[in-house]
Amino acid sequence: SDNILKRIIEYKEVNVILDVGALFIDETNREIAIKWLNLSHKNRIDYVIYFDSNSIFVCDRQGHHCPFVTSPASERLDHCIFYLDEIHTRGTDFKFPVGFKAAVTLGNGLTKDRFVQACMRMRKLGHGHSLTFWSSHEVDQQIKTLKNNSLIIESKRKKKRWIHQFD
Repeated sequence: SDNILKRIIEYKEVNVILDVGALFIDETNREIAIKWLNLSHKNRIDYVIYFDSNSIFVCDRQGHHCPFVTSPASERLDHCIFYLDEIHTRGTDFKFPVGFKAAVTLGNGLTKDRFVQACMRMRKLGHGHSLTFWSSHEVDQQIKTLKNNSLIIESKRKKKRWIHQFD
């Protein structure tokens, strides 16, 4: 998971990790959150938000952990990064600021319903929120295989998108 986290951080400004694909399974949510906070921009990010035992917690740059509702982070979401594990990519509703970008993980066995539920955590998708997708090598190979059997279409913005045709 260290390699995935570093690659996500290097790629673009990501404020939210939606780990619906469960790629970060070798560490606790707290450990992942702390690593991400330590790797994030010190001038821009003050807090990381994560789940622990179904409760929302915050860790600040000084290493203090407290419940989200009692933290100053709850009023400063634009200075936060968020790690949502697989379980909490459904039924969680943060009011992410406009301009937030999420990294969505794709793992083996991920269903369309779970995928869509995770992506919809970004309530303003297409209107100020955006997504990037990250997969394991195995899932990447499966996607490439599907693309070979897919219909390629052009969107209005000239970005290639693919749709798999099911029989």
